Amino acid sequence: RINRVERKSTQTHTNTRRKMRLYESLASTSSILLVLVAGSLLLSSSSSSSCNGFVVDNVVKNNYQQRRNNNNVKLSMSLLDEGMVSRLDNIRRSYMALTERLGDPDVIADSNLLRKIMSDRSKSEEVVTSYEEYEALKIELDEAKELFNTDDSEMKEMAREEMRGIEPQLEGLEEVIRLLLLPKDPNDDRNVMLEIRAGTGGSEANIFAGDLVDVYRKYISSQGWKSTEMMSSLGDDGGYKSITLDVRGDRVYSKMKWEAGVHRVQ
Repeated sequence: RINRVERKSTQTHTNTRRKMRLYESLASTSSILLVLVAGSLLLSSSSSSSCNGFVVDNVVKNNYQQRRNNNNVKLSMSLLDEGMVSRLDNIRRSYMALTERLGDPDVIADSNLLRKIMSDRSKSEEVVTSYEEYEALKIELDEAKELFNTDDSEMKEMAREEMRGIEPQLEGLEEVIRLLLLPKDPNDDRNVMLEIRAGTGGSEANIFAGDLVDVYRKYISSQGWKSTEMMSSLGDDGGYKSITLDVRGDRVYSKMKWEAGVHRVQ
């Protein structure tokens, strides 16, 4: 009994030291702490005062859909207005200017400046790509409309079918573009500390926590991110009582922040 108490005491001190190192590491980086419990999921951050809860059916959420829901945006399927087109043109000009600067010898020689330009360029890349795809489809639609106005009935029918195929794609791109132009969360570029704990349920909760770890590791790998195990406590029958991962990569928080709500087995 004495040996068990000593081992437990030693383990407690070890866990305490590990937690101290973890929080020191968190304080010295720009990471945000995500705390997941197998049964419930909480999001805590010194720079975030609220979180949105929902039952997690899939780990990978549609980021566009979540951004639309959380910003209460009603999307119009009409053509992009002149003001939005002007804004998109300005974004594209800025993107092209940054692309040209990447070939500047002075920029290449300055690693910090090069990194900043690449970062600024990457923030606009998805908007520019979507806008150029939208413009290409718009040209195809205009050509199909011209063809539809001909007297040839066969050509008119072909044009009608082409228009039916293009219009839904244009509507989808309009939605994407509008969402991309929404104000960005200033925390989106930050990394996260992912802490997963087993909730009520004993061994089953430990095993479920282990399953969550496997799912998130696969997702992290699919995004090209890197994760480092900071500390962990294994369950007696498998899984984890708790585990903390340091997740780093491109815009980690922008996707992981939606993992707030309830993780449970039904």
